[in-house]
Order: sequence, then C-alpha cells, then structure tokens
Amino acid sequence: MSVLCLKNVSKSFVSGQDSVTVLNNVNFELNEGECVALIAPSGSGKSTLLQISATLDKPTSGSVWICNKNVSAMSDDEKSSMRAKYLGFVYQFHNLLPDFTALENVIMPLLICGAPKNKVKEEATELLIQMGLEHRINNKPTQLSGGEQQRISIARALINKPKIIFADEPTGNLDPTTASKVFYLLMQYVSYYKCAIMMATHNMELAYKLNRQVTIANGNLLEVHK
Repeated sequence: MSVLCLKNVSKSFVSGQDSVTVLNNVNFELNEGECVALIAPSGSGKSTLLQISATLDKPTSGSVWICNKNVSAMSDDEKSSMRAKYLGFVYQFHNLLPDFTALENVIMPLLICGAPKNKVKEEATELLIQMGLEHRINNKPTQLSGGEQQRISIARALINKPKIIFADEPTGNLDPTTASKVFYLLMQYVSYYKCAIMMATHNMELAYKLNRQVTIANGNLLEVHK
C-alpha cells in the first residue's frame, strides 16, 4: 500500500528576474514498510524534495498524498495534524531541546498533541531502554555523546508510531562506527513499527542497504540501478 505519493510535483524558485526549476514534474510512490535512499549532489534538490514530501513546503504545482489523503488540498492546521499523526523526522543535527532531559525531548511531540503525560512517559522510557539509553533518561543533551543524541532524536521520531520517517543525513555528523550503529537502530525500529523511510544521504554504503535508491538529475527523479 502506498503511504506517500507525489503526483506531477514541480518546484520553482524566483532568483532575480529568472525562475529556477528544482523539481520538474516528479512522480513517486513510497510503499508501506519500504526504505528508499535519496542520493544526489548538494544543491540538486534533495532537501526540497524531502520538505515537500513531508508537507513542510508547498510544490509550485502538483500534489502530495499521504495515506491516500491529498495533503496539498489541506489547510495549514490540517497539515500540522497530519504530520503529528503520520510522520516522524530525523535530521543531521539532532535539534534536541537543550534545557530538557532525554525523556522530556522524546515525549514533547505527544505532549504538544495533548497525550496523557503518564502514558507517554511509559512509552518513551521503554523506547529509550530498547535504544540502550536507560542510563541516560534524565540527562540533558550537553551531557550526551553525538551518537546518544541521535538515538534520542530517533526515539522522538518513533514515539508517535509514524507511517513515514523522513531522514535528512541522519548519520552525517557521526564517525563511521557510530553512524553504522545509529543506522542499524533506525532500520531495526523501522522494521519493528513497519513504517516507511525516505532517507537523504551521501553515505553510499548505507544507501545501498535500503530497498531502493533514487537520485535527482536536472529536476527529474530517477531510479538508481545497482
């Protein structure tokens, strides 16, 4: 079943008197449980494609469908609700809140949505234990290593049991050993929760461990053949 569908998506930016087309009539489907790597040079439009797919940016034309719902036709409030319900995000920079503990960072998205605090604390604690962070639950980000911080950001992305995780260079700031560990944990939990993932990465070794690889060339989205 398709959880993400891009239909004839184009994106252009105005630069001075010129219009620059970054995405040109892109069609793409991401299926339930599928892991796709987005590999392309810097400036090719990877982040733009992720932002549009995740409803954080609007296409110039075309439509984005998530779980068979036309997100492009929704209001901003409806899109926010859709993101909270169906999507998880992992970035190159963990974006943890510095004044909050690991546990508080993980439960924050659900608290914002009005979930019961005791219930989400139990779920987040269990998730952090599974991530091997039981001894770091009450630590703040500055007291954690880079790998630990990124594992917390993964736990935060998974806490709402999303249908899709969007990951933008999730191992980009980590050394190779830590990157492999974080990638393994991410894949383990993607499999466990049966969610799909769309991951932008420059790490070809990790990219080719995913189900499919796609790239952007001259605004077009193309399949990469091994």
